[in-house]
Amino acid sequence: MTTFNWKPIVYTGLLLATKFWEDINVWNIDYVETLEGFSLTATRNLESQFLSLCKFEMLVTAELYAEYFFAIRAKSLSNVLDIAATIEAHGGEELKRSLIKYKKSMVLKDE
Repeated sequence: MTTFNWKPIVYTGLLLATKFWEDINVWNIDYVETLEGFSLTATRNLESQFLSLCKFEMLVTAELYAEYFFAIRAKSLSNVLDIAATIEAHGGEELKRSLIKYKKSMVLKDE
């Protein structure tokens, strides 16, 4: 893995792990629209190449998936608070309260 290829590798790995572990159907278009990093065609190609390179062996334990899922989620929630601090510095107290309320609601959903 290099500084030039880590994003497509992580993106495709998360896509395939989600397809494997989630109880809902995950479509490539969901990732394309949510993450906005790769086109649908690129996502299909990345998925195909990733699976071929792994020889279609996609075993990921539930423990490993959960570990990375919650680590990434925690990082994204901390980014929300960082954004809120920046907004507060520019007079956005009401928006900051909304972001913190959103973070708390997301934490409560996990419990």
